[in-house]
Amino acid sequence: MGKYFVACPGNTVTGGPELLHQFVDALNHQGAEAYILYYPFNETFKTPEEYHIYNVKQGDFRDVRSNNLFLTETNTKMAARFPDANINIWWLSVDFFLGTQRESVYVDMLRYMWSLAFNRVPISRLRNCSHWTQSNYAKEFLKKHKIDSRMLSDYLNINHDAMSVKSPSEKKDIILFNPKKGQKRTAKLIDAYPDLTFVPIQNMTAKEVSHILSLAKIYIDFGHHPGKDRLPREAVLAGCCVITGKYGSARNDHDVPIKTIYKLDDLGMDYIKSFGALSSDIFENYEFHLRSFDKMRKNISLEKSNFDHEVSQILNVNLEGITPNE
Repeated sequence: MGKYFVACPGNTVTGGPELLHQFVDALNHQGAEAYILYYPFNETFKTPEEYHIYNVKQGDFRDVRSNNLFLTETNTKMAARFPDANINIWWLSVDFFLGTQRESVYVDMLRYMWSLAFNRVPISRLRNCSHWTQSNYAKEFLKKHKIDSRMLSDYLNINHDAMSVKSPSEKKDIILFNPKKGQKRTAKLIDAYPDLTFVPIQNMTAKEVSHILSLAKIYIDFGHHPGKDRLPREAVLAGCCVITGKYGSARNDHDVPIKTIYKLDDLGMDYIKSFGALSSDIFENYEFHLRSFDKMRKNISLEKSNFDHEVSQILNVNLEGITPNE
């Protein structure tokens, strides 16, 4: 099967790069010879301290040759540098490939053109690659373009699993949000409900994020949901009730498995009124609503074993002629 190289931006500590390190770690634990491949290749990088918990060794791009190379959807242009390698595209998102964030049509158009010019190749030229998807959203996107794929999802690391969960009596009427996601829609809610306490999750350490999640009753995300996002799952583990829009991966029940009453149609103005009624009811009947997220918590608890199984499938198939999961 050869060696496995997983391309990863150097000196970057976010959810995506962590998943890439988790993948290399899982491959190595299952007997493969796998390496993280930091780029740009003309620079020298050290593995971030946050990722020292994973069994990861750095690889050299000159050793890729006829081995297996995994690229994410945002850097598919890199494939041209390795014409003899077995190229695999791991779709951690859809919207990042397209360059869209749903905040501005004009900005999205510029992002799309920039992405096409510098980072990726048109999807029509990727059909000869093997494709893996982190979300059902990405799988359906590829299917529309007549590209078969297999699931290679993700999991929350042990630090997230071990976050403290407050008792219902310790929870506060706080609404958390990520200011980088759904800015315009969230701003409308804040303006409409000045008496509610909205707290942005920004400029916080991982420990501080865990702490604020453990205190709040609600986490909202009216962003573009480019894949199966981590922060909503962290919020559920910490005992938050999650409210989302119906865009991207939030449209389906596989990636965001919460009841439809917690998914508001933010394309119209009614979502503002609906949000006010729903948030008020959650504050008043928190324990009742908390039980509605039992399914999602169970799914999260199974993510690590599911991910390990998906990795084992990679090692048990011929990557040049896979039979896609249906």
